[in-house]
Amino acid sequence: MCWDGWQTAPADEVDKTIQRLDGDRDTLLRMPELNQLTDRLEDAGLGGFLDELAHADTDPDTAVATFRYLWWSSVLEEARMRSAYLRSFNHLEHDHVVEQFRRHDLDHRDSNPARVRYEVATRLRKVRDAHADQNTLVRTQARRKSRHLPLRRLVDKAPDVLLAAKPCWAMSPLIVSRVLPATCLFDVVIFDEASQVMPHDAITSIMRARQVIVAGDPHQLPPTTFFQRVLSGTQERTNDELDDDATPAVYESLLDMLCSRLPHIHTLKWHYRSHDERLIAFSNHAIYNDRLVTFPGTTLTSPIRLEAVDGHARPGQSGSVPEEVERVVELALDHATHTPHLSLGVITMGQHHADRISLALQHALQDRPELQEFFSPDAGPRRRFFTKNLEQVQGDERDAIILSIGYGKGANGRLSMAFGPLNNDGGERRLNVAITRARQTMTVVSSFTHHDFDPGKLKNTRNRGPELLRAFLEYCSHGGDLQRTGTARTDWNLNPFEHQVLATLEAAHVPVTPQWGVSGYRIDFALGHPERPGQMILAVETDGERYHSAPSARDRDRLRQAHLERLGWRFHRIWAADWFTNPHTELDRLLATWRDAVRQADETPADPSGLLRPAAPPPSAAVKRRPRPALPAADRIGDYSDADLLALASWLLSDGFQRDRDTRITQAVTELGFKKRGRVIVERLTRAFEQAQHAADKETQR
Repeated sequence: MCWDGWQTAPADEVDKTIQRLDGDRDTLLRMPELNQLTDRLEDAGLGGFLDELAHADTDPDTAVATFRYLWWSSVLEEARMRSAYLRSFNHLEHDHVVEQFRRHDLDHRDSNPARVRYEVATRLRKVRDAHADQNTLVRTQARRKSRHLPLRRLVDKAPDVLLAAKPCWAMSPLIVSRVLPATCLFDVVIFDEASQVMPHDAITSIMRARQVIVAGDPHQLPPTTFFQRVLSGTQERTNDELDDDATPAVYESLLDMLCSRLPHIHTLKWHYRSHDERLIAFSNHAIYNDRLVTFPGTTLTSPIRLEAVDGHARPGQSGSVPEEVERVVELALDHATHTPHLSLGVITMGQHHADRISLALQHALQDRPELQEFFSPDAGPRRRFFTKNLEQVQGDERDAIILSIGYGKGANGRLSMAFGPLNNDGGERRLNVAITRARQTMTVVSSFTHHDFDPGKLKNTRNRGPELLRAFLEYCSHGGDLQRTGTARTDWNLNPFEHQVLATLEAAHVPVTPQWGVSGYRIDFALGHPERPGQMILAVETDGERYHSAPSARDRDRLRQAHLERLGWRFHRIWAADWFTNPHTELDRLLATWRDAVRQADETPADPSGLLRPAAPPPSAAVKRRPRPALPAADRIGDYSDADLLALASWLLSDGFQRDRDTRITQAVTELGFKKRGRVIVERLTRAFEQAQHAADKETQR
């Protein structure tokens, strides 16, 4: 240090300074190193920075933080100078580009059906012209009211016209050989739910196509003999009998067989069914190894509830606890009374238990006639109430699910390990199907909890089903909280940018939860309602690693946000470039969005059930045409010029639908007010539509 003026300073001050220097001999010993560091910093142009730190007597932590801020600010400025994109980045312009992409992408998606219909209609016209005999046969069969040709013979005689008219056929593998001739008819055959198709049942479909696509989930039900047992009248068998019947073949399903042979296996990871990811989180973790991409709901209240009843299995009940039956019926009636807008399904472990619930519900409805409509089978295929065994429920889903375990402790208070199909090989897949059918809520009814399982018996159980049931009941008892079961990932660390955003929001007294969710995909920041604890209203995401690692712009900028908005979230994006440049402006923008979301939440009446109501069905598509041409009023077709009829035909075709020529002529006759279709009328209108269709096709191809 350099102390100017010590000669004239008071003796006491000089003495104190010398004592202070004498007490800091460590610094004296380090002076050569400090001088070297000072020289290096001054050579780097930081002399003024050192002088300011010394003048302010800054503590070490503040000095390091100040240096880092200046360093990274200079790096950012240098990056801006070198990159025109960073230099000109503006969130308003970028948001506009993203919004344009979303709009065009949606337009492209929505226009695909029209393009497909047009291509099908165009191909059908060409095929009908090229195969006039087939066309005549099909039209003749369509006009007949009885004594039609069998479908197998009709396809054999007119394959080109039929496949052009209906290029996509859907049927069970079991009836393909009954209705289709044994020849290669299709370009591609697609098997859905292939885990339920026996390999030998699929051969007749595979031989009728040039390519095969197999879709299915190896973690769901394999082919089952359940329906064969039901049709034959065979009663449910004991666990020993089930185990004897469980020896798998080399390949238990088509999916199993082809996955070992075919290339290009592609895994679909995004999960859309559950409105709250806690409904799928257990299966995602225990079955799918956290590979599914799920999305958080907006409420802290869990959609999963465990109803433990006091009851036990009784002799002759075949795995059906009576108290559980009563509780399930009560819950079903309560649901129909208070939330009839939500569909409901009941899933059981065994068929006898399902039959007892159905019978008890029928008796209860005799005293509640006002609820008969909710349980009517006429409610529609995706909304009607059902009570099904877990072997029957694959492919079904409902807003609310009641899962009734059925099995219970014996009279001695001990729980046996007899859980019917769960004890069988593949029992974990049956449970996986049963616990993933709910869209909004699931209530699990059981006469025992995870505490009642004997660890010794679980260890000796050959298959995984019973242990998975124990873990699932524990998960339900904690309200769907994986962390409380000790199986959730907890190493979610925020990067420095996210730490800064979090600290700023907390300083602004905004209720914020970082890393909201329970799966691999988490919302960076969930902002809550200031007066409704547990209700989240705004999802805030940064353009960090998750944003930039998205495989496509559609995933990154449209699908993810769109699905969150379908689940009830408002969405806000923070761009790092703008935040680093002007954090105060970006904070004000974020707070304005949050306050607007709060106002919107206050204006929206709360759903007392805490559930999402199903969206109203879209209105029927209205026919959109250009303005109708002005045509003269006339009683005869001869009073109309060719130009008049061409204008009428062009106007009718402007609705965009690819209708056949006969339908268009009928529309034109109706528009002209004629009562009958005479030969001259048909000929003139046919010519007009040929010209109009040719012009429309050319316009579409541009």
